[in-house]
Amino acid sequence: MVHNHKHMAPNSLKDGYTCPMHPEVIKEASGSCPICGMDLIPMEPDETEEQKVYKDLLKKMKIATIFTIPVFFIAMIEMNEGNPLLKIMDASRWNWLQLLLTLPVVFYACWMFFLRAFKSIITWNLNMFTLNRYFQKDQNFEMALLIEFEFRTLLRYSDISRFTWENVLNKDELVLNEKKTGKKRSIKVGAVLKVLLLEYYDLMQQPDLQSTVFNYTLRHTNRLLQLGSRFVGMLKKRVSTHSLRKSGARFLYEENNRSEDVFLKISMILNHSSTQVSRRYLGITKEEISDVFSSFDIFL
Repeated sequence: MVHNHKHMAPNSLKDGYTCPMHPEVIKEASGSCPICGMDLIPMEPDETEEQKVYKDLLKKMKIATIFTIPVFFIAMIEMNEGNPLLKIMDASRWNWLQLLLTLPVVFYACWMFFLRAFKSIITWNLNMFTLNRYFQKDQNFEMALLIEFEFRTLLRYSDISRFTWENVLNKDELVLNEKKTGKKRSIKVGAVLKVLLLEYYDLMQQPDLQSTVFNYTLRHTNRLLQLGSRFVGMLKKRVSTHSLRKSGARFLYEENNRSEDVFLKISMILNHSSTQVSRRYLGITKEEISDVFSSFDIFL
């Protein structure tokens, strides 16, 4: 499939926006990627951009909460014998009221999720975002959160599975001793991940703070990821918890324009024994070889 996208002049690249997963997409203004639906990011890193995303998501979460609370109470009260709400108006009108209250949640607060998933499907660029939506629709919020969490922290499942809610909620950083290496690490929690953790905590019915966030065994988790990936059409990809970590690392590498400096930092974060291991891990070697042969595309 060939995608035709607008490319800006070289001297204006720093003011443009691109897709972290499809760097060939470059636009003058912010928006969403026409291929996968992800938010476009500035070509020139902007320290305020993450804060803007955080404020936007927080605003939508507050609005969704305001409209969801009355729907929750109406639904709960209806389950009681002698429903007192029926003294105010009949059941059909309460149903219409609940429908009206859910419209802002679906078509404002959550519309971006439907839009991005739809773009991924119609362009057949199915990715982790599509898989995340699958688990949300299936109401398996633990798996949906796992995709976000491992993608954004680059931690192994053996380390993630030890976190309790108390360890992660409203935290600026995650502190842990890696199970595989025994090294003590500190991972910064981004603004978006902070909001996501709070949202999923509510979706999972606010479990005990001392309980672990992820409770499936590694084997069962990988099985669920494989079943989910097949269901959404990711037939050519063998998805596992390892894939989430790898996708997150690749995302950072692409987002920073394949910077060698950022690559070295990613290699350190992944705790690889050498940069050669990281290059193979991210699939860079094959691309670099292709780039070398592309140099012959000239007329002598």
